[in-house]
Amino acid sequence: MANHSHGIPGPVLIDGCLTCHELAAKLPACIAMFDRNHFVNAWSRAARLHMFGDMGGMPPQSSLETPLLDLLWAFQVQIQALGWPIGHVPIAPTDADVS
Repeated sequence: MANHSHGIPGPVLIDGCLTCHELAAKLPACIAMFDRNHFVNAWSRAARLHMFGDMGGMPPQSSLETPLLDLLWAFQVQIQALGWPIGHVPIAPTDADVS
């Protein structure tokens, strides 16, 4: 994200972070602010959570991050109907696929 990061991989939005709370209140704007790495991280985390029910070896999601992951999952389900595999990142299919 532009000018705000807690590190990758890990939760995109952190409970207790004031900036994260502000971003979570405006999810479309939050997603629009992602740089490539944050988008790939969030997309992959959404697929992992919804495909496997947990984060596996990835840091667990925060309660603040959950609505964001749910929204990104909904997009993945929709583009799957167009032929794009779930978990594959549209901007970087070889960088962060969930397998």
